[in-house]
Amino acid sequence: MSQSGLVTLHTLSTLSNHDFIHTVRGLQTEIKRINTENSIFVNFLNANEPALIERMDVTLTKVQEMQSQAQPEPNKTVSGISGAINAPVDAQSAVSKSVMDEKVLKAAKGPRINYSYRTDLLLREQDDIQTNLERFIKKTHLQKNRLIAEIEESGIRNTELVEARNNFETVVVIEGIEEITQKIPAEKFVRYMQEWLKFAQIMLEKLRLRTNSLRTTYNKLKSQLIQKEESGVSVSEVDFVQLDIANKNFLDSIEEKNKNLIELKQINGKASYMLSKHKNFLQKQQITFDKILETILRTNSFYERLDRDYDATSLVIEKQQEKYDDLVKLTSKYTVPDVMEYIKKKAELANLKKNLKVTMRKVNIQMMAMGTYSRTMCQLTGITKVDPSWFESTISTPDSISIIELSKAIPSFIHKESFFKALDSRKMEKDK
Repeated sequence: MSQSGLVTLHTLSTLSNHDFIHTVRGLQTEIKRINTENSIFVNFLNANEPALIERMDVTLTKVQEMQSQAQPEPNKTVSGISGAINAPVDAQSAVSKSVMDEKVLKAAKGPRINYSYRTDLLLREQDDIQTNLERFIKKTHLQKNRLIAEIEESGIRNTELVEARNNFETVVVIEGIEEITQKIPAEKFVRYMQEWLKFAQIMLEKLRLRTNSLRTTYNKLKSQLIQKEESGVSVSEVDFVQLDIANKNFLDSIEEKNKNLIELKQINGKASYMLSKHKNFLQKQQITFDKILETILRTNSFYERLDRDYDATSLVIEKQQEKYDDLVKLTSKYTVPDVMEYIKKKAELANLKKNLKVTMRKVNIQMMAMGTYSRTMCQLTGITKVDPSWFESTISTPDSISIIELSKAIPSFIHKESFFKALDSRKMEKDK
């Protein structure tokens, strides 16, 4: 602080309130200016001569010791350069500093820095701040461009996602529903996803080729720039104009190609939509064809079954026709017998039944005897089984029926009708 800025207690007591506030504010601005100078000076020393900061700390400690000797009351001191720079400023501290003894301040005075050196330090500090600001501006510019590119990329992704969602809803959700089941078949979903993945792979290959071409051009330009820097060729304003013209031409060609690409995308979208539509129509026609083919096969099988049934029915009809013809012949030649003759036949039938019962009893008795005789023969001969040659000789029975014939007729006796038929046939043979 300069000596002109110091105020004594006598001067402060004579000031009015308005002048006192004005004086305090002036002191505060002076302190701010000194703090700014100190910060600039400290930054300069940190960059160029860090050893001088230690000397300044020693000087400040000496000043504080002298202040403590001059003032008997203990006051809060500021330690270090950072404390001297960032010390709080208010009216009371300004007044307490203003009432210092001039002798103490004169004894604590160090070497002063002239105005030209201060200006030089200020210009250097300004240059450093300018370089840091330019570096920060470049960094923020790059960050801004990166953020703009990310925003544009996110916008493109959003539009592509919306377009893909709309296409998915139209192709799979709306048109892919079956009319009968009202469900989306898994085959259509899988087919759509496979086509979409193929299209994505094609686009990735195109973008990869584009990035590779841009990388090669960037490497070529970088190598050319390095060669120019090494050869010392100075770039003139004409080169920049030529570069601007070339950039404009490239931008125009890029815009034209982008327009062509958008048109091709639209054409491709329409073609893919028509293709999917025709695929759906073809699939429906294929389903209808399969149904018709299945109906034809089922009808053919039904016709074949009808043919087989017709053949079987014709055979049954032929058999029934033969039976019918036989019955017609029988009915045409059939004559009703006389009543007396029928009564006689009935009486003969009753007598025959009685005789049959008697005969069967005798046959049973003879069979039992034959069983005992056969067992005795087996015991005598030592044979376990009955020999059929033992029964070759016939035994006289009523109506000259052999034992073998009776043994054959015995099982049919269980069914009376068959037995009577056999008996009638036997009697008819005898009558003949």
